[in-house]
Amino acid sequence: MSTATYFKRFSQIASWRQVSGYSLVLLASSLEAAPLDKESAISTPVLPTIEVRSSALALATPTSPVSRLNGTALTLAQTQTLGDTLSGQVAISATQYGPVASRPIIRGLDGDRIRIMQNGIGVADASALSYDHAVPVDPLSVQQIEVIRGPAALRYGGNAIGGVVNARDDRIPQQAAKITTGQLQLGYDQANTGRYGSLQLKGRASDAISWHIDAFGRDTGLLRIPGYAQSARYRATFPEDSNHDTQKRLPNSDSQASGGAVGATWFGAESRLGLAMTAYQQNYGAIVSPDVRLDMTQTQWRLSGETTATEWSHDFLEHIQLDATRTHYAHQEIEDGTPGTRFRNRSTEARLEAHHRALGSTQRPVTGLLGLHINQTDFAALGDEALVPATRARQAGLFVLENWQPHDRLQLTGGVRFEHHTLTPQSTLDTTNESARFVDLPERHFSLWTGAVGGVYTLSNPYRLTANISRTTRAPTFYELYADGPHLATGQYLIGDATLKPEVAWSSDIAIHRQSSKNHWRFGVFYTHFDRFITEAATGRYALDAETGTDGDLAEARYGAVPARFYGVEAEGRWTLAPWQVGQMTGYLGVDARADYTYAENRSTGQSLPRIPPLRLTSGLNWTQHPLVSSQVDQGWQARLEVMHAASQSRTAPLEWQTPSYTLVNAQLAVPLIRKQPHCLLTLKARNLTNADVRPATSYLRDIAPEAARSIQLGIQMRF
Repeated sequence: MSTATYFKRFSQIASWRQVSGYSLVLLASSLEAAPLDKESAISTPVLPTIEVRSSALALATPTSPVSRLNGTALTLAQTQTLGDTLSGQVAISATQYGPVASRPIIRGLDGDRIRIMQNGIGVADASALSYDHAVPVDPLSVQQIEVIRGPAALRYGGNAIGGVVNARDDRIPQQAAKITTGQLQLGYDQANTGRYGSLQLKGRASDAISWHIDAFGRDTGLLRIPGYAQSARYRATFPEDSNHDTQKRLPNSDSQASGGAVGATWFGAESRLGLAMTAYQQNYGAIVSPDVRLDMTQTQWRLSGETTATEWSHDFLEHIQLDATRTHYAHQEIEDGTPGTRFRNRSTEARLEAHHRALGSTQRPVTGLLGLHINQTDFAALGDEALVPATRARQAGLFVLENWQPHDRLQLTGGVRFEHHTLTPQSTLDTTNESARFVDLPERHFSLWTGAVGGVYTLSNPYRLTANISRTTRAPTFYELYADGPHLATGQYLIGDATLKPEVAWSSDIAIHRQSSKNHWRFGVFYTHFDRFITEAATGRYALDAETGTDGDLAEARYGAVPARFYGVEAEGRWTLAPWQVGQMTGYLGVDARADYTYAENRSTGQSLPRIPPLRLTSGLNWTQHPLVSSQVDQGWQARLEVMHAASQSRTAPLEWQTPSYTLVNAQLAVPLIRKQPHCLLTLKARNLTNADVRPATSYLRDIAPEAARSIQLGIQMRF
C-alpha cells in the first residue's frame, strides 16, 4: 500500500481535529507534605529532597494544583518520552503518536494549550504544530518534572489554558557544590531492544564557582507489539490495503537520541549568575509513513541569575530572578533517503520575576511577585510540502500573582496577566517568497487579558475544600492563521483562517480532600467553557493533486472557531493496610485507587469532540520499606502491582471509529543494592503483563500502531 493510499484511508475513518486527550482534575496536589514523624514514616513513603530550585511561588501556592515527580518516583516512571513518563500520573494522558512522539494531555487539552517548558522557559520546538514531531526533552536528563494548573499557570501565558509541564534540571547549578557528585544511569528495555544511559557530574571549581556536565544516549529498535500492527476492523474494512505480514514488530519505530550539556554558576554573597549550553539530537521513523524518517537537532544557550540584594530595592523587592534562552531548533523529514520538508525555529525568550516583600498586616500579609515575559520566534517550514509560511511571532507580557490568608482557615491566590502578540508572516517580511500559497497574508496583532483566583478552605482538620476560577485568552497560532499545505502526519490538507479572533475560555474546578499521615483521598469536578474554541474541521472535499488536477489523497480541513465545553470528574485515594517497624527499618502495605472521566462536545451541534478517552479505573497494591531517618528515605525496597482498565469509548466524533475497552497490568520493583554512598538502585519494570492489544482513544494511530507488547525494563542507577 502506498503512502498516499495510507493517508486517504485515514481520512475516511477519522475526524482530524486538534482536540484530544482526556480530562482530569489536578486537585490539591500542592498540599503541604506531612512532617516526617514516626507515624508518618511508617504509613507513607517519602520521596527524597532533590536539589532543584522549583518555581518558588507556584509550588508554594496552596490553591494551585501542582504535581511533582522526582527521586525514585521519577526513575520508576521514566520512559522514552515526556508524555508517556507523565501519563501514569493523576490527571495526565498522552498523545501517543508512536513510541517516540508523545506530548502530555491535561484535561482533554493538548497542542498549543499545554505549555511545555524547561526550567521555566518554553522548549521552542515544533511538537505543537504536528503530533509526529517529538519533544526535544529526554527524561534521562531531567531531575524533576512539575505539572502546574490554577492561578499560578497564568505566569506562563494564554497558551497554558490546559496547564504547564515544566522539566527541571541542574545544568545551571542552583546551589554551590562542596564536593564532586554524580549520577550514572544505565538500562535495557525489552519492548524495543532499547539501550540507554546517562551520566551527570557536578563539582566545585572554586569557592565561588560550581560546574555541571552531563551526557545521555538512547538507541532503540523496532517496537514489539502483541499481534498485527493494523487493527482487525481496519483489515476487515480495507482488505485490499491490509498488510498481513506486519506482525510482532511496528515498522519504522526505531530511534536514536543523544545529547548533553555543560554549565557553570558563580555564587556571590546575595546573588548568583549561571550559563549553560545544551545540545540534543534525535533520528526516528514516522510511524504513519514507513519510508519517512525525521532528523532533529536542538542547541540552546541559557542564562539564569538571581539576587536578594536590598540596598537598591527601597525595601520593596526581596528577590529578583532572570531566566533567558536562545534556542536553535531544526528537523528534516527524509523520504527514501531524500531530504524533504525542513522545519526551523529560532527562539529568544526571557522571564524576569521580582518577589516583593510582605505587604499589609504582619499577621495577614500579602505576598507575591511581579513579572515581565518576552518571547520572539522565527519559524520556517521549507520545501514543496511546507504547511505554513515563515512567520515571526513576538510576545510581551506583564503579570502579577499574589497570595493572601485573610482567615486562619482560608487562603487565597489571585493573578492577572496582560500580553500583546504580533504575528508577521513571510509575505510581509520577504517579497521574494517562492510559494504562491503564501502571499498577501495579513500581519495580526492581539492584546489579551487573563485573570485567575483560587482559594483553599479548611473545613475541619483534615478536610479541605479547594476551588479555582479563571478567564484565559489565547492568541491563534501562526499555523491556525496561515496554514495552507499538506499535513501528512494526520492525512490532511490544512487551511488556516487569517481572520480568527482570540480563543476565550472560562475554567473552574472544585474539590474536597482528606489527608492524614496514613490515608488520604480527594474528589473533584471541573468545567471549562469555550466561547471560541479554535479547531480544525473536515470540509468533505479532497485537496487537488497539483500534477494531475484531480482529487488528491488528502482530505481538506479548515481551521475555525466553535463553541465547546469540557467537564469531568476525578477521584483518588490511598489507604494503609499493614504498617510495621523492625529496628531502624519501617514499611507498609497499602492500596490506592483512581477513577476519572471526561465529557467534551461542540456546544453548537452537541457532537462529541474527537479522541476523548472513556472512563478509566486504576488500582494498585504497594509495598514500601524505608528507614526512619529522613535523609535515607530513598534507600528501601519498593514494589507495586497495578491494574488499569479503560472502558470502551462509544461516544465519538463524526467519522471516528469507536474504541474497545482494554486492561493493562503493570508491575514495578526498586531494590537498593548499596544503601550508603555510593547509593546504587536496581529497578525492574514489567508492562502489559497480559499482552493486551492496547489502542488508546487519544492516539491518532490507534488502528495502525498499538502500544507495546508484554515487556520488561531493567535499570540501574548509581549516585556518588
